Amino acid sequence: MSHFDSVDVPVLDQRNSLAFQFRLRTLMCSVAACSALFATMMFVGPFWSLAISFVGMIVGAHVAGNAIGTSLRSRATGRRTRAVPSVPTAVSGAPKPRLQHRTRLGKLTTVFTLAGAACGVLVGRLLFSVVDRGQLTLADWLLGLASFAVIAGWLGFMASSFFRIGCVPALVCFFARQRREADERPAV
Repeated sequence: MSHFDSVDVPVLDQRNSLAFQFRLRTLMCSVAACSALFATMMFVGPFWSLAISFVGMIVGAHVAGNAIGTSLRSRATGRRTRAVPSVPTAVSGAPKPRLQHRTRLGKLTTVFTLAGAACGVLVGRLLFSVVDRGQLTLADWLLGLASFAVIAGWLGFMASSFFRIGCVPALVCFFARQRREADERPAV
């Protein structure tokens, strides 16, 4: 009797395994498919390569989503629970949850966003005037300036959010302390 005969080794059920597993044949087919894809992309050029990649990513995400959904459904228990509404029902007198309140952005956020977009257009204009050697068309200029405006506008929006979260409460605390110290000083 050998040592291996006396040891009980648990056998793993491959259907319940959560890890992604593949065989050598799958790996070789994947490498061959990628090679064919890259060769095709070199042949058709950059625009169609981008289109092929985009369609491939969409198909891959669709297949992965179906596979994940199927595996989750197969592992689900047989009992069903009553669906819970995502929005709580209104109880008379109960306040609305905070996320259901609608608030405006405010003038500060609008000003920061528009100022950021304007600065983005100016920086884009400056960079394009340095880079352009007569090769850029009007469409290139417009697309580039619009991209700079969107990115800088987003940065302005983010800066206004940080300003409202951090600086405004700090200023309120500072002025409240100044007022409190002024009230505590003895009158001369």
